[in-house]
Formats: sequence, structure tokens, C-alpha cells
Amino acid sequence: MVRSSLAPVAPFLVLLSFSFSVAAAAGQQPVASPERELLDQYCVSCHNDTRRTAGLALDTMDLANVGDGAEVWEKVVTKLRAGMMPPAGRPRPDQASYVSLTSYLETELDRAAASNPDPGRSDALRRLNATEYQNAIRDLLHLEIDVTALLPADDSSAGFDNVSLGGLDPGRLERYLTAARKISRLAVGAAVRSAVADTFIIPSDLNQTGHIEGLPFGTRGGATVRYNFPVDAEYELRVELGKSWNSNSVGGLRAPHDVVITVDGEPVTVMTVTRPRRPRRPPAQQQDPQEPQQRQPQQQGQEQQQAVGQFLYQPGGRAADADLVVRVPVTAGPRTVGAAFVSKGFQLLERHRQPFQKIHITVGGDQRAEPNVYSITITGPFDATGPGDTPSRRRVFPCRPTDASQAAEAGCAQEILATLARRAYRRPVTDADVALLLGFYREGREVGDFDAGIEMALRRLLVSPEFLFRVERDPEDDSRGPYDISDLALASRLSFFLWASIPDDELLDVAANGTLRDPGVLEAQVRRMLADPRADTLVTNFAAQWLYLRNLPAVSPNFITFPDFDDTLRRAMRQETELFFGSIIHEDRSALDLLTADYTFLNERLAK
Repeated sequence: MVRSSLAPVAPFLVLLSFSFSVAAAAGQQPVASPERELLDQYCVSCHNDTRRTAGLALDTMDLANVGDGAEVWEKVVTKLRAGMMPPAGRPRPDQASYVSLTSYLETELDRAAASNPDPGRSDALRRLNATEYQNAIRDLLHLEIDVTALLPADDSSAGFDNVSLGGLDPGRLERYLTAARKISRLAVGAAVRSAVADTFIIPSDLNQTGHIEGLPFGTRGGATVRYNFPVDAEYELRVELGKSWNSNSVGGLRAPHDVVITVDGEPVTVMTVTRPRRPRRPPAQQQDPQEPQQRQPQQQGQEQQQAVGQFLYQPGGRAADADLVVRVPVTAGPRTVGAAFVSKGFQLLERHRQPFQKIHITVGGDQRAEPNVYSITITGPFDATGPGDTPSRRRVFPCRPTDASQAAEAGCAQEILATLARRAYRRPVTDADVALLLGFYREGREVGDFDAGIEMALRRLLVSPEFLFRVERDPEDDSRGPYDISDLALASRLSFFLWASIPDDELLDVAANGTLRDPGVLEAQVRRMLADPRADTLVTNFAAQWLYLRNLPAVSPNFITFPDFDDTLRRAMRQETELFFGSIIHEDRSALDLLTADYTFLNERLAK
């Protein structure tokens, strides 16, 4: 009975409950945030799901979870920061609301990034580029090398040469093997089988009218070159002067000039170069009366071509600089060889006009008013007396065998190779690492002395993948998310970024102890590394690539429009940029000073 009495009112109860549910839902709906109201008022009219202007639909984006649409909101922030939205002619909010929306989005994006870090994925295997290889050899062996003569150039993109360093093709591998052999022999001071000649060409547009830095005072012109003398021996130093292209005539040699040759700034000889006398012409040959007066056109053309060839390419006598050569004893190691002219006072000074600074070289040859150094050639060694006491030998051999016994040599060899391997591999070495190198040591020792064994092991170390490649291994749990790299990997990242080279012993010790990631320790190490002279690599390597300074040698503007541009000015321009960039780093200045600084660095030539 009760059931039948309630049946007529059941629909009304359902409607009543539905109305209460709708009212409750309406009462629980959140109020729109100020940011949403701002977007709806000024942005959604264009950037909605229907119109999708610029591919954006902001009406469906969740402002309460900005991190879920971080890519879209980053674009919005970029436009807001630039003041580009809303576009000109459209209603815009007041400045306070504009800044408030921008700050809100940036804060939420930063919070989302901090809670879900995504540092990206770096290459797990990266080969050292040419600069890093050269610096690593310098720090590992205390040996200066010219990497351009040993290895092929790296590919570059947008000025940077560390963009494609994952592989090692057979041709490049062969060059690494050859480089390892040359470097290891030079490092241990191995005997040189025969004399070799290395010629250094001086840039043709280098201004040599004034004093050159690194040469003795009272000299003008010339140049200096850095050279690694392999052993204690005698070496031949030869200087060639700039000549006309059609003869052996030295340009500007109108009077005798004294040429001084130096080693590490100390003169080793002074020689006088004079203009040679012209050889007398042979008497004219009388024509045979029986010879026909007329020649065939083809024969006449051949004779003219032969005469032109003799004029252009025949030496026409002994060169004035043929005797600018000296043979001197030099101790092994890196030395600076220089050549310059003893300065003379000008007999006539320009007072009413300023002469061009650039040296003009025309079809007729070198048109300088005074002679100049064209090249310096170093030949040797001759009559070698021993490997000498070089920085590289002191670095490679921290110990010497106490006696000639096999046990004494093996113990010293193990100490040497373990020390070198730790620095080269940028990590603590294992017994297996050292055992592998000792095998090569014994192979070299069988055919030579103790130094020959170390040289063979060093050759193997320099082609090891552990040295040529930077390897960052994934964690053992195969995690696909972000993870902390090891302290040793962090040490390598620091050293190759700040120094473009391997970590030093102090940095390796801290990393091996597992304390490098501590904020205080990390900051102390970074400050120490920035104070080290090797941090100049940030300027000479990073800035040189970023600002395309490496391309300056190939820049030669029109000499009619810029008659004073030469290699001296080119070098000053590069040095100015390097000094300026270095001041930003070493003086801890703001990066904005790169655009707004009110100072620079000039020398007299650049200031003009």
C-alpha cells in the first residue's frame, strides 16, 4: 500500500534531487583566477581552439598546471617579455597586470622544471677534438706540439668544432697512430735517426718596419718561432729574406743590413747581408753571315717563350741571403728561435704625409723599402750527445731504476705507467690497465733500453680509447630518467670546459674521494681552475669559435678601400677581442658587459 501511495510523487522527488545537485555543483565551481581572466579578455579571442592563431589555443590550456604545457607557455612568456602580445592596435592590459601574468607563468615554469628536471642527453662517447688533444698532450707530458701538422682538421658548424666527434674513421685512426709514435719518441728523447728540416713561413703581409715582440730591443722586423728540439745536438738555423718573384733579388736591399739570429732571446750570431754584384753580361755573339736573316714564326715564338721562362724562373746569380745560415749547439726542449734586423735610423722622415702601414706586394715582387724575413728553417739534429733534460722527460720519468736488474726496472716502469695512465684515463687505474701497458713496455725493452720500453708503452697509451674518448657510462639500473653523473665524469666536464684539457691531479683526487659534488668543494675547485693560466682556453678556444676569431687569417679586405690593413692589424684585432672577453671572465663581470661595456684594449696601431 505504501508503495502505491508514493508512486505518483516519485518523478517530483527525482526532479527535486537533480535540482539540488545542480545547485550544489554550481556552488562548488571555482572562481576564475586573475591570470585566466586576463587571458580570456585579451588573448583567447584570437588564440582559441577555433581560430588557433599562430597554432595556439589558450582557451584549453590549464593555468593551474603550467608544467603540463611547458612548451606552449614558454612561447607565451617569450612574446610577453618582448612586449609583442597583444599586437599593436589591439586592447592591452595595464602594465601591472601584464607583469603579473608574465611573472606567474615564469614562476610556475621554474617550479615545474625544478620538480621534474630534464637536463637533456649528452653524448656518452665523444672523441677529443684537435684542441683538446693538443692540450691533453701538453698537460700529460709537458710537451708542446703542433696538432695541425699531426691530425686532420675537425668538422665545424657555426664556428664550433666539437659537433661531430663520435666516430674514428680508418684514415683518422692512422693519423692518430702516427701522431702517437712521434709524440712518444719526442717525449722520452729517443734518438733521431736522421736530420730533418722544418721551415716556418712568415705571413707575407706582416709589417716588419718596427720592433717585433719577443726579439731583442734595437732590432726591427723579423719573426719568432716556437720549436721543440728533440735532443742535445747541433742544429742549422737558416734565414731566407723576401725576394722579387722574377729573380733572386732581395727586396729593399739597397744598403748592407745586419741580421741577428737568436735562441730564447739570446743572440747566437750577427751576419751582414749585402747586395751582390750583378754578373757581367757575356759578349754579344756575332751573327754568322751564312745564317738566314729570317726565322720561321714557330721557331721565333719558341725562342721568345724560352726567353720569358729564363727571365721569370732563372736565379740569375747567387742570392744575397745564401750565407744567412749558422750551425749552433742547442739543448733539447722547447725553444724560441728568432731572426731580425739590427735597427737603423731613418735618414729621411716623412713629415708632410703619412705613409701606408701595409706592405704592398705586386706582380713585380716585394716592394718594401727595407728587406724582410720570409722564412726560418731549422735543420737537425747533427752530432747528437744525448736526450737532454727536457720538461717532458721530467714529467714522464718520476723515477729511474736503482740498478740494471729486471726487478728494479719493472718496479719503476710500473710506477711510471700507473701515474701516466691515471692522468690520461681521467680515473683511478686498475691492475689490468697497468698490466696491459707493461706488456708493451716489455716488448720495447727487448729491442732497446729502459727508455725504449717506456716509449713503446706510452705509444700504446696515446691510442687507447680511454684517452682519445670521453666516456660517460649510464647507471647500472638502466634508469631512463635524469640521474647524477659520477664525480669523475663531473671532473672531466669541468676540466674540458674550463681548460679544454684533462683534469689535474688535485681535481682527480677530489673526484676520486667522492666529494667534488659538494657545493663548497665544487665552488672552490671552479675558482681555482679559473685562476689557473689554462683557463685562458675559454678565450682562445671557446670565444675564438663563438666569435669566429679563427677565421681572421682568411680575411683580406679590399686593399684599395683599406690600404693599411695587414697581418699586424689583424693580430691586434684578435688580441683586443681576447683581452676584452678575458676581462669579463677574470674580473667576474656581467655577461651584459659584452654589449654595454665602456672600455676596450688598444695598442697604437689599432687606435689609429
